[in-house]
Amino acid sequence: MKITAVAHPIQGLTKYHGLKNPVQRIPYHDSISMCIQTLTTTTTVETSEKLKKNEIVINGRDLKERTDNV
Repeated sequence: MKITAVAHPIQGLTKYHGLKNPVQRIPYHDSISMCIQTLTTTTTVETSEKLKKNEIVINGRDLKERTDNV
């Protein structure tokens, strides 16, 4: 089995500094972030029949447990 995942990083431009109004949950600064599509990360994993055991873990979950299209 061979599988490839592509991730697009998101860059936060304003750091969170707490709440201006805790009751209404209004932050001190607006949150500004952007997707940096040109800096994508591509990761490919491939199992091998030559090994006694193959194990692929993504975000702490065994690939065999996943039901979504990774």
